[in-house]
Amino acid sequence: MYLRLDLQFFSGEKTEKATPKKREETRKKGQTAKSQDVNTSFVLFAVFLFLLFSGSFSGKKILQLFQTSFEDYMLIPVTENTLMTIGAEVFLQMLYIAGPIMLVAMVGAFLSNYMQVGFLFSTEAIQPKLNKLDPIQGFKRIFSLRAIVELVKSILKISFIGSIYFFCYCGFVLKKYWP
Repeated sequence: MYLRLDLQFFSGEKTEKATPKKREETRKKGQTAKSQDVNTSFVLFAVFLFLLFSGSFSGKKILQLFQTSFEDYMLIPVTENTLMTIGAEVFLQMLYIAGPIMLVAMVGAFLSNYMQVGFLFSTEAIQPKLNKLDPIQGFKRIFSLRAIVELVKSILKISFIGSIYFFCYCGFVLKKYWP
């Protein structure tokens, strides 16, 4: 006489699909299935596309900032008032250069999230949890096998995207300046 025991009950995995009510509750909590890689690639694509069309404008503004810095700001005597004035002017110029790029990145991030999960606003995902402040658990989370795998994946992604960008840029420069 043998007793048959289904080990699936002990695995901790769910055997039934979630009910619509349970799905709605988890969605209200901000727990949705979405890919962070889709967000990253969409934002990168949007920023690269923006730089493709407005790169010359940004390049001219950066060149103008350097020229102003080396021609004008270097000759001004250093006082508290001039440092404040120069700092404010450089900040505004940098904001004028980087602001549109950041705006495009922000809009791209919003659109990619919207395409994946729709409109969802939940404050529960950003509420602080005191149990996350345990340094031992944080150390285990940082140096776990999953974190190391994610680090290797991130390094490979950056290397892949960087090499594509490098070879495209080198091809563009060679085509433009090589006879």
